Parts: sequence; structure tokens; C-alpha cells
Amino acid sequence: MPGDIIKDRAALYDLEYPPNFYGDLDYICRFAHKTCENDGRILDLGAGTGRVGIHLLKNGFKNVTMVDNDSSMIDVIKRKLINHLGVNKDNGIEIINDSMEMPIESKRFNLVIITGNTFTSLLNKAEQLRVFENIKNCLADKGLAIIHIYTPCVGRDSFDYYGFTYKFRIPNSSYIYHRYVRNEFSPDNQYVIFNFMYKIYDADMYIGEFSNSVTTRIVSHSEMKWLVETCHLKIIAINKGFSDLHTQKNDGSCVYVIGKT
Repeated sequence: MPGDIIKDRAALYDLEYPPNFYGDLDYICRFAHKTCENDGRILDLGAGTGRVGIHLLKNGFKNVTMVDNDSSMIDVIKRKLINHLGVNKDNGIEIINDSMEMPIESKRFNLVIITGNTFTSLLNKAEQLRVFENIKNCLADKGLAIIHIYTPCVGRDSFDYYGFTYKFRIPNSSYIYHRYVRNEFSPDNQYVIFNFMYKIYDADMYIGEFSNSVTTRIVSHSEMKWLVETCHLKIIAINKGFSDLHTQKNDGSCVYVIGKT
């Protein structure tokens, strides 16, 4: 059954989330060039398939550490390094298969990046606090962190499967996936449940469908402020998303720039 392919989330991740899905890559790259030299140390927490980290390496940065707890995502990063950059690994590139809550003792970073749904995938304050402590401990004295809080469709209770969907073909096959999304808020309005439905076609012939769901936690500004202050950090700036796209969609997307006190 071709639907089984979807169980390998890493294999489809870059198809579902194209390189500039959040409008973040150009923003992060410009920010990195402004705040650290090409040999500055950059940490990409919750790196996924290396969407951000690989982009930075392609744009001249030499010291990038990518962390993800999903070994299949890590495997994709390793393949990308070879296929897109022609390298296996060198002294400046580090790939860590671990939780972003786990301390990185060996380095201090000029820039730490958390983007997409990564931070909102932490479902309680204890997990969030451990990540903030990790950021504080691994930031260089003048280092900065960019944390993207992505909460789509804030203010709606729920809505049905809608037309803003993705259609993508599996490489080297005739299988086409149509992905539909239905978002629901939990009764206490603290969580968003993303319900995904996939319809599968072989060329133009419908052959089946399946679904799955992902839960993320809504993170308010007051909670972010509490996390920052508790860890003795400070908010340098707050931006409304990475681009006009998010402002127009009014999806609650915020980018926090955080530094040491």
C-alpha cells in the first residue's frame, strides 16, 4: 500500500514543507550575516531534515550544529550534506541525534535557531524551561537566539478540511498525495490539534486515503516573557512573522530575538 510511505515522515517532510514554507530562510540568513561572521557558530535546534542548517551552509556559514531527536531526519541531513554540498562532515559541521532539551556542553554559539512548529511541539512548561536553560547555557556572551512561535488560525474554535492543501508526487513513482488539514483547539484553548488527511492517487486513479494528527501547544506572549525572565535572558525584539505572508494570514506567528542579560 503506498500509504505506508507516509509512515516515514522524514521521506516526505521536504515535500510537505518546501524550503521557504514559513518564509524564514531568507530572514534567518540575513540575520545570521548581520550578527555573526561566516565562521561564527550556529545551532539549529529541532533541525528536522536540515531545512535551515543546510541553507546556512550553502550561504557560506562554516560552523553549523544541527540537533534533532528523530534518527530518520538525521539520516536525511547526512544525505543532503553529500548530495547538495559534496561533503560527509567536516570540523565545522556537527549532527546530533538527541532532544533539544539536552545540554550541549562542548560549544558556545553565536546564534541559536528554533523555527517552524518546533518550540510549540513542547507540550508543557517543564520541557520549554529545559530548552530555555539549554539556550542560556550554550549561548556565547553576545550570542542571540531566534525562536519562532507558530500558531495558525488563532481565534477560531475549529474549521473543516479546507482547500489550502498540498499536492505532491513521490519522487521516482507515480503516487500523488493530496494533503488536507483540519485544525481544532482543545477545550482549554491551550493546544492545537492538527488533523491531517491524505488522499492517494496513482497518476489520476484514486487508490485510498489515511489520516494522522499532531498536537502543539499555544504559547502566549506572557508565557514567553516568563520563560525568558526565569532563565535570566532578555527579549531583544519581537517580529510579526518572517514576512508579510504571515501578517496577512493573521496566524499568530511571532519571531522572538533573545539574548543574555
